[in-house]
Amino acid sequence: MAGGVRPLWWENDVVVMRCLFVYRYCTMGGVETGLRFRIESLPSQEIEAHVLFLRDYGGSPTFADLDGRVFFGPSEGGFVELIRRYGYDVISVIDSFDVLEWIDRSDYTGKVIVELRSTYKHTLVHLKRLGDHRLDGILVPSRFQAENIKPYLPRSLRDGIPCRVAHNFVDLEHFGHDAGARPSTSRKIVCWVGRMDPLKNWPEFLKIADRLCERQDVEFWMVGGGGSDEEARNDFRKGLAGLRVSARLRWWPIVPNPKMPALYSLVANSGGLVLLTTQCESFGFAALEAMACRCPLIAPRVGALPEVVEHERSGLLYELGNVEQAAGFAGDLLDDATRRGRLGESAAATVRERFSPERCAAGFAAAIREIAQRA
Repeated sequence: MAGGVRPLWWENDVVVMRCLFVYRYCTMGGVETGLRFRIESLPSQEIEAHVLFLRDYGGSPTFADLDGRVFFGPSEGGFVELIRRYGYDVISVIDSFDVLEWIDRSDYTGKVIVELRSTYKHTLVHLKRLGDHRLDGILVPSRFQAENIKPYLPRSLRDGIPCRVAHNFVDLEHFGHDAGARPSTSRKIVCWVGRMDPLKNWPEFLKIADRLCERQDVEFWMVGGGGSDEEARNDFRKGLAGLRVSARLRWWPIVPNPKMPALYSLVANSGGLVLLTTQCESFGFAALEAMACRCPLIAPRVGALPEVVEHERSGLLYELGNVEQAAGFAGDLLDDATRRGRLGESAAATVRERFSPERCAAGFAAAIREIAQRA
C-alpha cells in the first residue's frame, strides 16, 4: 500500500482495519451523526475509523472532541498526503463522487467503496459516472435505497460488484433514555425536524399544523434549517405568511446533536409528538432518534421509513400529501396519553432490538470486511 503500510495491520495480536469515510459537507444532519457513531463504535469491531469532510457548513462542533480522527477541507494534494500518511485499507466515499477522481490519480491500492445515501434526483443521475472509476463495493442504508439506485447504475456495477445494506444506528447511551427535560409551556408540542429544503417538505408540515391550530392546547416547533442557504430560509419565512400557525410557531434553526435528546424529551413530556413530512428518505435518522427517545412519531409512508417505523407499533405512517389524514392522526394521538406512551415504549424497544450500535456496527463491519477481502 502507499507509504509502505500493509493492507491489514496488527495491534496487540489482533488484525485491525483502518477506514477513511469521505463526505462533501459537514452540517448538523443525520449523515454527520452516523459518522460520529462510526468513529466511536467501530473500534469494537477492530476497525479504526477516520472521517474527512471537504467543507464545513457549521457541523464541526459535532466532532470537536475527536481531534486526529476528523479532518476538514483538503485540496487534492492534501487528500493524497492524508491517505499516504495513514495507509487506509478502505476508503468509503459518501455521495461525493469527485473524490473518486482524486483516488484514481493517486497511487492508492486499497479498496474503494461508495456509499449511496442521497435520494435527490440531481445526485442519482450522476451515478452513471461511477462506471468510469475502480470500485470494489456499494453500501446503502436500507433495502429501499438498494432498489432505488439500480436504475441509475451502469450495468457493470449492478452486476459486477456487491451492494450491501448496512443500517444506520443511534448511540443509545445518548438517545436511549428520558433526558428529564420538562417544557416551560403548558401546551403540547408538535415538532418537525429537518433541513429547509424541498425534500424535507416543510410546507406540508405548515399545512398540517394550520389545521391543528383549532386546538388551543398545542404549539408548534420547527427544528433545523439554520445551515440552509439564505434563499431557503427566506422561502420558509414567506411560507408562514397568512397562516394561523405563525402565531404559535417557534423555529430553532440550529440545535447541536448533544442537545437533541433533551429536545425530544421536552416534546414527549409535554404530551406532544414528532411529525415528519419528508418526501423521501434513504433511511430516516430523525425518526430513529425520536423513537429511541420514546417520543411519539408520525411520518409519511415513503422511502425507507416503513423499514424503520412499523405502523401502529412504533409510530404512525400517513400517506404523503394527505394533510387531513396526518392532522387526524396527530389529533387522535394528542388526545390519548395511553396510546402515546405505548407507541413511545414500543418504538424505543424497536430501536434497541434492531438498530442498536452493537448490532448495526457488527453488520456494517461485516459488510466492509466482505468487500475488503474480495479478490
